Formats: sequence, structure tokens, C-alpha cells
Amino acid sequence: MADEQRLHVAVLPTTGSGHINPMLELCRRLVPLGFQVSFVYPSNLCPKLESSLQHDDLHFQVVPSPASDKHLLMDPALQEDVRPVLEALRPPVKCLIADMFLGWSQDVAESLGIPRVAFIPSDSVIEAMCYHIPELVSRGFIPGHVPANADPNPDALIDFIPGLEPFTRELLPLAFQHGGPIVTTVGVAARRTKDAVCIVVNTIEELDQDVVNGRRLLFSSYLPVGPLVPAELLQEQHPITLSSPNDTSMIWLDKQAYGSVLYIAFGSVVTLPADQVEKIARAVKATRQPVLWAIRRNFAKDVPENFYESLQEIVGAQACLVVEWAPQVNVLRHSAVGAFLMHGGWNSALEALCCGVPMLCWPCGNDQNLNALTIVKKWRIGIMVAHGPKDDVRSEDLGNVIDAVMNGEEGRRMRSRAQELKKIVRAGTCLERNLRQLKDVIIAASQ
Repeated sequence: MADEQRLHVAVLPTTGSGHINPMLELCRRLVPLGFQVSFVYPSNLCPKLESSLQHDDLHFQVVPSPASDKHLLMDPALQEDVRPVLEALRPPVKCLIADMFLGWSQDVAESLGIPRVAFIPSDSVIEAMCYHIPELVSRGFIPGHVPANADPNPDALIDFIPGLEPFTRELLPLAFQHGGPIVTTVGVAARRTKDAVCIVVNTIEELDQDVVNGRRLLFSSYLPVGPLVPAELLQEQHPITLSSPNDTSMIWLDKQAYGSVLYIAFGSVVTLPADQVEKIARAVKATRQPVLWAIRRNFAKDVPENFYESLQEIVGAQACLVVEWAPQVNVLRHSAVGAFLMHGGWNSALEALCCGVPMLCWPCGNDQNLNALTIVKKWRIGIMVAHGPKDDVRSEDLGNVIDAVMNGEEGRRMRSRAQELKKIVRAGTCLERNLRQLKDVIIAASQ
């Protein structure tokens, strides 16, 4: 189909891989539905984005908007930069799909006379909490915002969010628990989703039905389109394509026994104190478990010279491999991987779920504590190592948890459950149905 005949949709993400990656996966699902997609993004904030998409089998038109250093692109002033970019696109844009954090994008869409679809890169629980930040603030549940009529009882229940069971304030996202102006800003932006023609959420309807039903009481068009992960994770038989023929991680994994390897990675942003990182290394050494550890050079804070080189020495060279980066999707799909020690990032959680890999959760910030609760309590394919970055995790305790998950009965139960959920996700029909409904919504709203 020629681009002139396709309905032209512009897509506007905010910064961070937790937002960009699922947005890209949504785009990859829109193109086969007959849309022309333009990915609008300030290129200086993600210099590798354009070059990576040049090798993608997509008809994307990557459009760099003017440079901006606005935090998370959330500043409403940025709309003056974005609007002319959208106006210049040809054929004319008929719909704008924009991240929930970009509340000002609703004003841009309205000024152009086109509908906006609000995109939530996380699950429905996080969407619900962000949307109801104003109530959480007014009732004093967020630190730093304590009105005179607030309930001072620390055990007071938050029981006013449709779709969520009553809970106490310690179960709010870690980012909320510290308060601050950014939380209020997110709340203002999230509230604009009520003006969108549709809300798409990176959650799996088959596994999140109760929350989704509750949110549909507020929104007429609320569509779970998760898991927004690489397509190969949802296919039963798909060969692993090496990112490089000299990929050290994959070559090493090929030499390991089935289900024997603990994979460790904490995403692209979070950090831990150096002493906690060293405790991970000592726990690994004590278990004598084969480990693949992908650790960024900026993961540990306030490190001494040669700190990262010392980690390989601590864990031992024979059974463990420490690298700066590993191709995570390929790693999780590898038959040698038996568990994943991670930070609770939603992208990583969905990737592990789709691969049937149980998780050891160490949330470090943002919404990761709630993602970890989903993994541990709802999916029942994980165990909590810590509840936040300030928890003082003992290496002996971590070693015991690793051993229990990799070699104990609890780990066997989690692996069995993870395989069951993998089959449910792959066999699910809600994703395709909701994508078709999204197409219908966009076409109808664009007339």
C-alpha cells in the first residue's frame, strides 16, 4: 500500500528506554494494520534512535524535532517546537499517539484538529495511580503534600481508585513516596488522558482483567495492547539471531547446562551503592552458580578505581561472566538461563514473562516496587530480594535466595508457573483484538 493511501499517524514518546521501547513495538504493530507512522523525537536526546531505525523493516519517518533539554519532555513549552514539525509532515497527520507523561500533547492535537491517543508504557495499576495523583495529594498520601484535613494515620487505606483493591501508602510507587514537584507534574499530565479518544496500556488483559475492568468504568475506550515486546518473544519457534558473530555472552551461554545460569541486569538507568553491588558479587561467589552479569559502568555509585574489574575477580572467572552489556532478549530466550536478578523494570519483566524465566526482584526506584509485587504476588513467578534501594541486603541472604530459586523446590514451582504463563500470553487473543479496535477508533475519530 502506497504511503499516500495509508492513514498517517504521528507518535510522540517521552525520554527513557522504558517509554521508547514499548512505543516502538506499538509502531511495529500499527504498520501491518495499514498505518503510515512518523516517530517524532528530539534526536539530540536519543542519538542512536535514527540510525537504529534505518535498519528496521518499517516505513518509519523519523522526524527530529528542535533540540530541547526539557526534563522528560514534560514542559508544556515544548509544544511550540513540536507543533510545526507535525504540521510539516506529509501526507497530513490524522492522529497523534503520545505518551501519558506529555499532557500538553492533547493541546497540540486539538490545535491541529486531530484526535489524540494516550499511551501508557506501564501496566494498568501504574496508570491508575498516576491518574489519581491529585486525589492522593489532596488526601495527604504523598509526602510533602499534607493538607490540614489529611488522615495522619500511616495505616490509612487508599480505597478510592477504581480497579485497585484498597492498599496502604507504603505500596505507592517509590517515586511517589519521596514526593516533589515531578510527581505533581506527572499527575497533571496523566489527568489529560480523559480528553483522549482512546487509552492504550502496555498490560496483558488476560493477566490483568480485574484492574482493566475497573479502569473501563472511567474510560470508554481503554485498550490493553501488551506485552509490547519484540515479536520473536511471542512466537513458539523463532531462531535466536546473534547481534554479533563474536557475541561473548551468547557464546558463553552455549557452553552452559540447561537452566543453570542466573542472569543479572538492572536496566539502563538505576544505580546501587558500591557496597551493595559488591555484596551481589560475593553472593554469586558463595553460591558457585554460573552467572552472566551485565553491569553498566555507571551502575554503582562512588566506586574506587578498578572497581568493575574487581567484580570479575570476586565472582571468579570459571563459572561467571561479567560484561558491560548483553543482548537481553536473546539471553532470556536461551535455554541455559534459569532465573533473572533484576530491578523490576516493566520492559524487563514482560520480556522475562514471555520467556518463562522466574525473577529475583530488587526494585530501585520509580514504579519498580509495584512491578515487583505484580511479579511476586500476582504472577507468582518471582521472589522479592529487597523492597527498595536503601534496603541493606546481606550477601549471605542473597546467596540463600539465589540457591533456593536456582536449585530448590520453590524455584522449580516458579519455573513451572512461568512456563504456564508464557503459554497463556502466547495463546492470548486480547492483544490482536484490541489492536484491531484501536485501528477502528483511530479511523472513526479521524473522519
